[in-house]
Amino acid sequence: MEFEDDGTTIIEPENTAGSFNKEQQFSHSYLMLITSERCLRLASKELVKGYTNEKVDRFGNITRSYVPDTRLEYIGSIKAFDKLLKPVYSPKNPRTNVRNEIKELGEEISKLKYKLNSIKEEMLMLEAKDWAECPKSIRETRIKEGIMWRKNNLSKGLHYHNQLVEEQVEIYELIFEKLMEVAYISTKKSSGDDTSNFEATEIDYK
Repeated sequence: MEFEDDGTTIIEPENTAGSFNKEQQFSHSYLMLITSERCLRLASKELVKGYTNEKVDRFGNITRSYVPDTRLEYIGSIKAFDKLLKPVYSPKNPRTNVRNEIKELGEEISKLKYKLNSIKEEMLMLEAKDWAECPKSIRETRIKEGIMWRKNNLSKGLHYHNQLVEEQVEIYELIFEKLMEVAYISTKKSSGDDTSNFEATEIDYK
């Protein structure tokens, strides 16, 4: 099967996770270090919606390049960091002795995640109402533009998706702050507060 080349080039996001050193111990602590570093690097950049650039050369040829949504990259990096730290702060893990201060942070993270779900449910409800109440001519125009209504999904062609992502960024920033506190407490040396390295205790993921 052959596919037509539409001339679109996808600009790959910058590799912000760091390069892996074969001599570096591949451990939970190292994974936390490089994942948190990626979160911080993405946070230092401008978080913008993905878009397509079009350039026309002197012969009239059009070259398109898609620039990925850096907001979604930032959110994805925090989700990855959360997965690494969840065994540390989750009271449901019977193999992890969760300290009270970490347990409190875990509860705060859970509340923020609940807020994320509530906002998504609200956006889904608003978009469903929009589709139900909009004139037939608008629905037909949207469909021609490739904008479809799908249950439990927000269309990127309507503003509800963008609004959700904007609010997600703000909440995930708060989640990242809590995760960094969890990482700090869980990796703190018993002899003091030297946390220049992520020296996490061994975590059983089974």
